[in-house]
Amino acid sequence: MDICQAMYEKYAGADWDYFDPNEQLYNEVMKNRNAYIMQQMSLNGEAEKTLEGNFIEEMYYTICRNNGRYELKELEEKANQGDAEAQFKMGDYYQWDANPRDIATAIKWYERAANNEHRGGQYALGLCYSSGNGVAESFEKGLELLEKAAEKGYAPAQYFVGEMYYYGDDENDNKGKDYEKALKWHEKSAEQGYAPSQVELAVKLLSIHKHDISLLKKAQVLIETAIKSNKLSEDVLERAKDVQSFIDISLTKLI
Repeated sequence: MDICQAMYEKYAGADWDYFDPNEQLYNEVMKNRNAYIMQQMSLNGEAEKTLEGNFIEEMYYTICRNNGRYELKELEEKANQGDAEAQFKMGDYYQWDANPRDIATAIKWYERAANNEHRGGQYALGLCYSSGNGVAESFEKGLELLEKAAEKGYAPAQYFVGEMYYYGDDENDNKGKDYEKALKWHEKSAEQGYAPSQVELAVKLLSIHKHDISLLKKAQVLIETAIKSNKLSEDVLERAKDVQSFIDISLTKLI
């Protein structure tokens, strides 16, 4: 008997697209799926997949999908009961994982989380307002929400607050620009080891105090730390390396 035939005979006649995502069934499918994969590997991949083998694959993906539905239902129940973390996660689900994505529903959940003083909800909603994603763009509203999350110690929010104070509102003659506050928030974020802020703080120190040796050395340490963290995107990493070269050249000239 084929390694998956028993599973096929047991479930082929059922409406298996609606199987409950219980642990016992999941373990049974995983055991047989893994065994089937090992069987195919032992044949060096030369054997065609059997009807039963294809069926077990479909069961596996269906159970994973149904399990996700089940978890989402539980999460929504918690969110409706006032759980701020669940409300934030519901927002993230509708913004990033739903098919199709639904930014309007995401914002409703983010608003509920933010109203419950959840820093993630305040952060996500603040980004939506600052970029005009699903809501009317508002520099002031975005900054207000992001600053609330930043005050709760959330490093990514501190980063964005630093950026907003540094550049100001570009739709309103850069209103709100405040270099002192920008440096303060990037400093707070950098102290938590948030690599993007370490890079931005270094860049901003150079732009404001590029002839101060002590600040150049501080910027040098920040850049080196950020690069060693391996937590930078490719474009930010390239920028960090360019800044590092600039600092090294500048220090050579000044010392």
